[in-house]
Amino acid sequence: MAQGHKYLDVRSRAEFVLGHVPGSLHVPLLLPEHEGGGVDPSFVDAVLRLAEKDRAMIVGCESGQRSKVALALLVSAGFEKLHELGPGFGGTRDAFGRRIPGWAQCGLPVELGSADASVD
Repeated sequence: MAQGHKYLDVRSRAEFVLGHVPGSLHVPLLLPEHEGGGVDPSFVDAVLRLAEKDRAMIVGCESGQRSKVALALLVSAGFEKLHELGPGFGGTRDAFGRRIPGWAQCGLPVELGSADASVD
């Protein structure tokens, strides 16, 4: 991010408000449960309203599952300068069950509340 990458958070609004990467863009990948859940069909269009296809971005979620789906959708739409924060914001586990820390556990800055650049 020090090199100009934007962080794209694809978690739900509820997760985002509880803590996120400062200055991140927020576009939830999934529809809320009351709207049927599943991948939001307008996800790519929502990202395009906030960032151009040539914008360097780091895509992250809570533990790395949604970010993989988001990354695939964005690459299919022509985004080229994407990176994934594999362990996500909250961390994940490896194949042996060992904890892999995420953004928050690494002592990196965390911001609370909603973001200025948010689509939800």
